[in-house]
Amino acid sequence: MPPAARSGSTLGRMGERVKGKDGASRLEAVADAFLAAAKNQRGTPQAPLGTFSRLGRGGCFVVGTAEEIAALDVAVAPPMELYPHLYEPALLGDIALGALGRDHGGVAALERVASAGGASLYMIPKAATDALAELTPARLEHTKARIAEITDRLMRSPNLPAKTQRNGAATAVVTLRGHCLEAREAEGREVYYWFWRRSDAAG
Repeated sequence: MPPAARSGSTLGRMGERVKGKDGASRLEAVADAFLAAAKNQRGTPQAPLGTFSRLGRGGCFVVGTAEEIAALDVAVAPPMELYPHLYEPALLGDIALGALGRDHGGVAALERVASAGGASLYMIPKAATDALAELTPARLEHTKARIAEITDRLMRSPNLPAKTQRNGAATAVVTLRGHCLEAREAEGREVYYWFWRRSDAAG
């Protein structure tokens, strides 16, 4: 049975489980259940993102020690929080440079630590992680000003997808900042980004 049919059947079965709720709540419950099932589906080298491989590309952040990262199977996606990000590595490279007060450098700003098939694992530069991890709620005004500054730089980046709104760019900055905060909560952890693209997928 083709993947689309399997997904449709799964969604239908999940819909049956939430009968009795009003329409909006039921739809949200079905969507949540579907995303949870997709998240828990293991990827394979042929479908690195599991159900989400139909997107043709996607990535996820990983925070861990060098030993934990070395144990990853780069050919398949690491466990995801919910669904994959569509951030290109070049965009994250520009955010990392922006955190250091520099302009666009794209993927060259990241260190590619491993690759397998169409997947690669990149490390965010330690200096950028340090800089972003300093942007805490305890320094609210400073944090807001720095995020705005980094977002301004990102809006000028050639790696920013066309028609991206400012709030979308700011969300990318804040998302990376959150993982940097997580990394600096414990010694020896860094931020990595796993990204896969199907060979025939457009950029």
